[in-house]
Amino acid sequence: QEDTLKYCIRNEAEDRGRYSSFLKPTATGQLKWVAMTADEAAANDSAAWYITFTPQNQYYQLRNAATGQYMTYSGGIKTAAKTAPAASENWHLMRGRVDVDGQRGYWIIHPESNWTPRCLQANANGNTGQVAFNIANSAEAQRWLIMTAEQTKAAEAKAVELMRTQVAEALNQVKALTEVPHTCADAATDAAMQLQLASLEERMAAAVSTTELQSLKNEVRQAGIGFLAAGVTPTDLSNPFDVTYLLANPTIDEGTDGWTGAATVNYGCGEFYEKTFDFSQTVRDLPQGTYAFCVQGFQRPGSTTASYQDYKAGNNRVNAILYAGAKSQKLAHICDTILSRRLNKGNESAVTSGKYVPNDMQSASAYFERGLYDNRVLGTVGTDGSLKVGVKSTNMATAYWVIFDNFRLYYYGSATADEVTGVEGVAMESQQTRKETVYDLQGRRVANPQRGLYIVNGKKIVIK
Repeated sequence: QEDTLKYCIRNEAEDRGRYSSFLKPTATGQLKWVAMTADEAAANDSAAWYITFTPQNQYYQLRNAATGQYMTYSGGIKTAAKTAPAASENWHLMRGRVDVDGQRGYWIIHPESNWTPRCLQANANGNTGQVAFNIANSAEAQRWLIMTAEQTKAAEAKAVELMRTQVAEALNQVKALTEVPHTCADAATDAAMQLQLASLEERMAAAVSTTELQSLKNEVRQAGIGFLAAGVTPTDLSNPFDVTYLLANPTIDEGTDGWTGAATVNYGCGEFYEKTFDFSQTVRDLPQGTYAFCVQGFQRPGSTTASYQDYKAGNNRVNAILYAGAKSQKLAHICDTILSRRLNKGNESAVTSGKYVPNDMQSASAYFERGLYDNRVLGTVGTDGSLKVGVKSTNMATAYWVIFDNFRLYYYGSATADEVTGVEGVAMESQQTRKETVYDLQGRRVANPQRGLYIVNGKKIVIK
């Protein structure tokens, strides 16, 4: 930092104005993040801050360029008129670990002699507050990007192109919905949708600010929801509308943002060990109809040896469930998939001579990469447009382990759950069926189906 330079401050979280807003005080000294462009911020001293450093105590001070008031802590964080900074105006700046558009954000922390000092956080609707310091990478709303005006302009230009890419990706997701063979309640729906998508694409190409593009991103999402809500239903129930993009953070590759429940995340998977949990989110603004909620995952109900012995004896002690609204299915048992040779990734356990199952997060991830341990449950959305989805267990005894990855959501329109899983009146040879993804009637994937009744491509099949 340089004492004489003016710095702009914006929050790291996308939904707290990373690309569109700057920190500035109100007339009463309250701190707000306010929407403006980089050029507007550069011309407005209210959005500019002088930052000084005191070597004797290793703390920073932040003074607003327009008011001359210092950021201060007095039961809360605001600005106040001070002839000279004192202890209340000292701040510890702790750099984040994760790059954000090529730079790092900082926690602005009030110095305290404990593990949870108070720090500045961006809250909803342009507000800020003082909250307990959260060291997690996911605590984006607590970190702030501090840049000169020139750096801010360069970052905004880069952000415009980044967001244009995001809008283009969102458009492709919605276009994919229109390409699914379907019927429409109104014959004009498809033509109207194509016109709307063409207009959104034109506006995306012409947009010059992150504010415009963020608005377009929201419009694209609503366009997709509007299309589905117009009474469309897939003509082939084995090829539903893929609406996974409506889930927050479906891959959980870098953390659990968007989900409740503090899962341990590694190798792109989330896990719970000997700990009850409800890992969930509520998806809103959904059209009415039938949905399939899917995930790769399993539970090991006890030690590997005990789980295998129980499974062999026909005792499935799995208590973790995959759920969508009021509907639920047991999660796959770890022994639903047993490989005859090791994948040699991570730690695998032998359940018997020459037969293996995963025994840590790395090996589970490798099994998931092969498409194993797939689960699904069908749920229904009513007039409220919301669907709570997740994985949970209320009893995680000794050595009970649950791990999962790759959540997905599919929409079947007005088709009922019974139609989606309706019995197909054609018997199939078991060898042919093994080439397809096969589930038992509890929604668990079956690697080697024998004689009986199974679900294949969304339909019940009798294997002779």
